[in-house]
Amino acid sequence: MNEAEKINSKLAEAQEKIKILEKMVEDRTLVWYSEKLERQKQQARIDELVAKEFAEQEIVQKALINIMQDIKAEKQKVDMANKQYILINKELEQFAFVASHDFQEPLRTITNFIELLEKKFSNSEDKSIHIYMKFITDAAAKMRVIIRDLLDFSYIGNIREKVSVDCNKTLQEVKESLDFKIRETGLNIKSTWLPTVEANEGDMTQLFMNLITNGIKYQKNGNTPEIDISFEEKNDDFLFRFSDNGIGIEPQYFERIFILFQRLHKVSEYPGTGIGLATCKKIVDCNNGKIWVESEKGKGSSFFFTIPKHVERN
Repeated sequence: MNEAEKINSKLAEAQEKIKILEKMVEDRTLVWYSEKLERQKQQARIDELVAKEFAEQEIVQKALINIMQDIKAEKQKVDMANKQYILINKELEQFAFVASHDFQEPLRTITNFIELLEKKFSNSEDKSIHIYMKFITDAAAKMRVIIRDLLDFSYIGNIREKVSVDCNKTLQEVKESLDFKIRETGLNIKSTWLPTVEANEGDMTQLFMNLITNGIKYQKNGNTPEIDISFEEKNDDFLFRFSDNGIGIEPQYFERIFILFQRLHKVSEYPGTGIGLATCKKIVDCNNGKIWVESEKGKGSSFFFTIPKHVERN
């Protein structure tokens, strides 16, 4: 086949292919095929996105499972710690109760013998005897106060009835109990209207009493004590505030003052047992509240505590 024949043959093939393509266009076969290819590409992209989504979901599920396992493990630790805390707390309460009662008898014996010795040596000219007996008498009186406060502390947290407590009435009762001290120091108590809370009546009285006496006690010489009492209603609880014009507290002691028997001052400067604020904290804790202090040395202190609005009665 010469060159001309080859060219004519290729032209014939090309014309045949053109006819086929024209036929396909006429029959929409080419359009259909093109659309099919496009659908396949779209489906491939969809399949890729779905596979990616499933892979991401699997990663998230695994992460959630790990988080849930961690939460479960932490919850078990917290539950165990709570059980240990409850057990230790009960043991401490039992110890305080037993110890307080056991200490009462020897203390009464000491007091009785001191009274006998005072009578026996009442006419003695030896001054040292009277000084020694005064030391013993004062020590016995201090021990009696510590035992009483420790016994009160041990009672807090026991199963005690919770009722509706009108805090205005509680404050009035505390003021009546402290009437002599109020008149002696010239204490000025200012208070807004206070809410009714669900709590143990005795505990709330003790809480108010301790915070007020704390404001009376820690004052500069010659200073007239002032205490402002107010509250703020929050979403879930009542926020109380007891502010005084006392000597104030340095920030590094804000937590220490709520620990049992922790004192910041010598007994000779400010008498007390170091139980009062620890008792306040225990009362608030037993009511699922929080207590803290804000203060600046020399500029008074503000004690805050919360009591939940809604609680289950025993």
